[in-house]
Amino acid sequence: MTKLELFILRRSKNIKLREIADYLHCSVSLISRFENGKRHMNDERVKKYKDFIINY
Repeated sequence: MTKLELFILRRSKNIKLREIADYLHCSVSLISRFENGKRHMNDERVKKYKDFIINY
């Protein structure tokens, strides 16, 4: 899945940035910047991000 597809899926499931940030132990701004292409996350965190959204 692309970053855009994950963003759309997150929005369709009404998952808040705060929920993902709490799960990943990071800031809301990091998740927001990642989704907007302004920041990168390490591979492990990206995998957890994807798993959280897909399995929510």
